[in-house]
Amino acid sequence: MGDYVLPTPLQNAENYYSSNKALEAVTVHPRLGILTAPEWPLKKKNAVYSLKGQHKHTVYALEGGKQWTFPAYPAPNSAVVALEALEDGSVLVLERAFVSVFKPLIISLRRLWLSTCQKCSENVKSEQLAVFDNTQGWEVDNFEGLTHHHGAYFFMVSDDNERSLQDTFLSYFELSLAE
Repeated sequence: MGDYVLPTPLQNAENYYSSNKALEAVTVHPRLGILTAPEWPLKKKNAVYSLKGQHKHTVYALEGGKQWTFPAYPAPNSAVVALEALEDGSVLVLERAFVSVFKPLIISLRRLWLSTCQKCSENVKSEQLAVFDNTQGWEVDNFEGLTHHHGAYFFMVSDDNERSLQDTFLSYFELSLAE
């Protein structure tokens, strides 16, 4: 596969919120190459770190220095847990918002259209495809894996974190992905 160098902001471990909130998602884009995203946004100097649902996530390209920023799903602790590039150049983003067992667990699936601009800070077009909220009757858990199978079919998988109160779910679904 060859050697790749992480973009400069991703190289310093101190830029991440914690060692368990570093790079979480990776995909290979048909035109932009390898894309990655940290689970939580990088820390900024002299800024209060907040994940109250108004934060932004960033997708980084390993080649060319490109990055794309988009608003997180508006729920506390919304974190990027998976990316999946599609043939048309759009990217699916799976987010998980978890605070505690006493608060809602929300899984969000969105589609982003990454342009070829150098630094798209607010201009990433997105579409909300699905929201699964356990307070609304959805049986969701720690979903953090997403992959394309074929056509419009995808797998999504959860992790039980080796805890007896959690389950591992493998979901198979079809998305209607109109251009």
